[in-house]
Amino acid sequence: NYTAPLIETEDGRYNRVKFLSGDVSAMLKTVIAHTPVTWKAGVKKTEDTRDFELSREHYLYTYTGPGAGLGAWGGYVSPFLYDVGVLGANLQTSSGNPVFYPALLRMYDLFRQHPEYFTQTLTGTNYYNANIANKKHYVEDIDAAFLMATASLPKKVTLRAGLRWEETSGDSLEFNPRTPAEVVAAGYAVAAGRATSVDGIKYQYESRPRVHRKGSYDNLFPSASLKYQPWRNLDLQLGYSSTIRRPTFRDVAGVWTINDESLTVSAPNPGLQPEESHNYSFRAAYYFEPVGIFAVNFFQNNVRGLHRTTTLTPEEYGYAGDQDLTGYLISTTVSSANEVVVRGMELEYSQSLSFLPGALSGLNVRASYTRNYADVVITGMSGHGVSGGLGYTLGRASVYANANWHSDRPTNLTNTMYVRHRLNIDVGGSVRVTDRVSVFLNVRNILDEPYRTMQVFPNGSAAVQKYEIFGTNFTLGVK
Repeated sequence: NYTAPLIETEDGRYNRVKFLSGDVSAMLKTVIAHTPVTWKAGVKKTEDTRDFELSREHYLYTYTGPGAGLGAWGGYVSPFLYDVGVLGANLQTSSGNPVFYPALLRMYDLFRQHPEYFTQTLTGTNYYNANIANKKHYVEDIDAAFLMATASLPKKVTLRAGLRWEETSGDSLEFNPRTPAEVVAAGYAVAAGRATSVDGIKYQYESRPRVHRKGSYDNLFPSASLKYQPWRNLDLQLGYSSTIRRPTFRDVAGVWTINDESLTVSAPNPGLQPEESHNYSFRAAYYFEPVGIFAVNFFQNNVRGLHRTTTLTPEEYGYAGDQDLTGYLISTTVSSANEVVVRGMELEYSQSLSFLPGALSGLNVRASYTRNYADVVITGMSGHGVSGGLGYTLGRASVYANANWHSDRPTNLTNTMYVRHRLNIDVGGSVRVTDRVSVFLNVRNILDEPYRTMQVFPNGSAAVQKYEIFGTNFTLGVK
């Protein structure tokens, strides 16, 4: 708005998801060699249809009415000042005046009342970004079948084994563009393989019907577990499973999302392949009265093609588009080159304190500690986590408090940016007014704890790169 009187009259974001799912399963109880065996089998089908559009650049207009030119929006000052006081800062121009903040609603009212004052600013690049590059239609079908057997063996041993088959099919509706030579032969200018005018883009990409590009793959997933109860209150369990994690539609075929306020870009990775994982676990759980448990869990996942979200500069990403993304950070998801081993442990405890005297019998407590680590840096994974909770019930009223703390979590693969350790506390409660009606209040992040993204410099020091405050959230309701 400082260099030219421009407005965008539509946000242009569109997202439609249609999900269909159906399954049928059956169970049969048998006895084989005096051993009870329960069989389960089933089939399932899902269909996920996604449509995305981002047509904002199609609605870009330049004011060409009375007083057009630099400063045309000078009379459209918002009554709300551009205030950064929440950050403890003061922002003003070099002349000492408040920073100009436009009255967007008044500008749009002028556009509606006098459309003749505006000229649509639509270049070939704008049209391509709005109607071609960010227009996606994708259908994913998953067909699955499974067979599982559970045998109750002597000496309180339970053995379970299963096999699951899945086939994944994808159908992407894509443009079938004409070659640059055809576009030139039709009389349109071409640069870097793409027409430069709106009419040229329409001819290159929209003069032929879109085509369906399909692909499919299938997998077999074995699994097994062994449960043993050496004493009445103690359960020991070993488990193995083979799993797959598909890329989300957003990861592989979503649209580019540019946030000009936070200077960030969310970008898809069309070449992202599914993760394949072999998972091993051990659990020991001891149950005690009244309503108590102490358990320890260990796991190891051997993952091939681990999905890792990373933050890159435009140069590191290899961005070669038309927009100036200087100073922006691009977030995308990539696969690890080698197999990654992820290990973790969890200690958990919970108990009802009903054995305490009087009003204290309504107390219950829980606590847990987790430890995770891997061969490589995994963005978003916290190495240490501690959580705890306290609840209390008295008659028709109950209250609770939960606390969760996590250690630093990296946000890029080079571990030069991370979200600083953070403590979050939630509280709440409810009152049962009648047998059918209760009133509840939940308060999230009661301490208004911020998120601090830190940047590590070559000398090892770190400074805040992003400081985000989301506030305390109150939910009051009747159930």
